[in-house]
Amino acid sequence: MLQGLVKLQLRKIDEAAALLQKAAAKDPGSQWVRLGLALVQRSRGNMSQARADLEKLAKDKPGWPLVHLQLGETLLADKQLDAALRAFEAAEKASPSRPLTQFQVARVLLAYGEADRAIARARGALESKEVAPAARIVIAQAYLTKNSPDLAEKELQAAASAAPKDPAPLMQLGRFYVGQKKYAEGLRQFEKAASLRPDAFEPLAAQAETRLLLKQGDEAVKVAERIVKAQKEAPDAYVFLGGIQERAGRSQDAARSYQKAMEKQANHLGAALSLAALHDREKRPQAAAKLLREAADSHPQEALPLVHLALLKDREGDKAAAVAAYRAALLRDDRNALALNNLADALGRDPKTRDEALSLAERAYQTAPRSAQIADTLGWILYQKGTLDRAEQLIAQAASAMPGNPEIRYHLGAVYAKRGKKAEARRELEQALKSPSFPAAAEARKALDQLK
Repeated sequence: MLQGLVKLQLRKIDEAAALLQKAAAKDPGSQWVRLGLALVQRSRGNMSQARADLEKLAKDKPGWPLVHLQLGETLLADKQLDAALRAFEAAEKASPSRPLTQFQVARVLLAYGEADRAIARARGALESKEVAPAARIVIAQAYLTKNSPDLAEKELQAAASAAPKDPAPLMQLGRFYVGQKKYAEGLRQFEKAASLRPDAFEPLAAQAETRLLLKQGDEAVKVAERIVKAQKEAPDAYVFLGGIQERAGRSQDAARSYQKAMEKQANHLGAALSLAALHDREKRPQAAAKLLREAADSHPQEALPLVHLALLKDREGDKAAAVAAYRAALLRDDRNALALNNLADALGRDPKTRDEALSLAERAYQTAPRSAQIADTLGWILYQKGTLDRAEQLIAQAASAMPGNPEIRYHLGAVYAKRGKKAEARRELEQALKSPSFPAAAEARKALDQLK
């Protein structure tokens, strides 16, 4: 049961389902198993089944706040706001700590775009000294979604004042200032947080990143070196130092830091991937490929080295090697969205493999439905197969998320042209061609000429 719930949190839905079903066979009445299986149904998009299972569990366990909370989230995901609000009210009534549950409800509401309701719920949680700082952070996030940064700043300042010995509100306030491009003010908050926890990674890492934004490369490296010392020369600290050194223009120092990490821990995956990426940027693809193959061999369960190898081979123009590496990656992780998407894109160019490409693209979209690139890949394959209604819907979704991407605008223009929407097609194609260059520029120009 515990393994299944952890897999569920990691979004490994099929593995979670198998484990929870085994647990159900041993203890079919377990409320945690029933909850987990209902969430599996929600993760798979089976909202009606998830709702029915959660409603039954809520009826059987009316005093369990968590089931009401999860029922509310399921109803929100199914766009049934009024029913969701009733479920949230039930969660709050059943909870031994109403402010804590109000805070949890506020986070869910905010995640689904209900900023005003999230603010109202989070304000109710301010009566608890323990919950108030986190609740103020939710309020600030909600104000940011409402494009009210001044109100967000006031909430974050109040959170920091209310918990002067807690670095978390200072970190949030610092991130807010960085997001507003007030880098010096952000740095001051991170320094205050670091003074409270001198050896903690997060405040020092934020300082290093912010000093880079301030174009203080030498100071950023010094802070990263403090992290290495504070973390007692841990391999991950050397990888972080290498990343800061790279961005500060010290490539040779970065390479030494990545190598130091691999000396500290043989076959350290993060160090190998970072050093391979550095070799690639320095136009040393053979050295990069060698490192990635070694990393793949040393980590037989990890898909990431093979995905990076595929990307490298794709950039080199070796499409066959890229396809082989993507296939090998999917044998290790069949839900890797990047591998699914890129393999679908590669196979979708050939009519002989387009059916397989469509299947891969559908799986990628199920795994990452909010990704504009994945929506575009699936939409373009559907366009090539003549399924224009859904192709238009998906590519329009992608174009809305990434309006500056000329490839996606070309795809949308092509779909509009095929559907006889000439004005819309012309608008999208002209917009795409405003970009200095992109791989399909010649095809976009040809499509535009055919509209005239």
